[in-house]
Amino acid sequence: MLIDEQQVADEISKRDAHQLALADECVAVGTELLARTTLKVLKRAGITQQVVHVTAGLLVKATRLLRATRLLYGRGLAAEGDILVRTLFETLVAVRFVLKPRVTLRENGTPLAKIPGKPLTTHFRACLYFAHQELEYQKGLVGRRGFTKKDRQHVADRVDLALKTIGTEWAKRLKGGNYAGVHLRALCGSIGIGHIYDALYRPLSWAVHARDASSHVQLDLKNNRFIVKVAATLPSDAKKLESASMLYVYTLALADARLDLELKAKVDDLAQRLSAKST
Repeated sequence: MLIDEQQVADEISKRDAHQLALADECVAVGTELLARTTLKVLKRAGITQQVVHVTAGLLVKATRLLRATRLLYGRGLAAEGDILVRTLFETLVAVRFVLKPRVTLRENGTPLAKIPGKPLTTHFRACLYFAHQELEYQKGLVGRRGFTKKDRQHVADRVDLALKTIGTEWAKRLKGGNYAGVHLRALCGSIGIGHIYDALYRPLSWAVHARDASSHVQLDLKNNRFIVKVAATLPSDAKKLESASMLYVYTLALADARLDLELKAKVDDLAQRLSAKST
């Protein structure tokens, strides 16, 4: 336990009780959804097994991320929770990329050239996500021990199958970027959430990439010593936790709109209460 962690946790539980409770409600809605039902492939244009598979996995990830963020924030580890808020935003981006009815990818404001025979349908975007996932898994095996030649061949076969599904040109794009074949900022602009990227994602990059060392230690020139900040910290407010909850609710809303999860009433209620609290 960090210095003053319990004391700070007690203060946060009193001061930010409403925000903590809202985060808990958000997690409860997602947990209930994922625990009580099997997401079904609807007889609706664009909703295929691959689409449901990607969405379900990302919803589980988002739910766990929000729960972890709430736990860290509640223990005076808000700065560490910021790292998870950033990851939660990336999860939202993936869900929106796959589920948005129509997507036109742009790089530096210019639409990417269309690839004949490979339109960016909802189903195809899910295939792009899976293909990129297989590529990343294969790259992760480089230099690792404990994998037999047979294991590596199995992975290679899966990669080949995934790349055949998306075609040669899309395979080239994925090998040089993410699952959309463009940089994250360009992707966010393409799917209409560039403003969230600029306001939330970029400011959190320092902590993720360990560029914030000076915020954890202070040089006392007068006494020629370093003062380390290893105690739990009482954040100035609960804005980041509110942001995490709003990102999560937005993710649920996107999934509900395309997969008909019967969450609209609950999602709308949570969104309204979160918006009211943040104003």
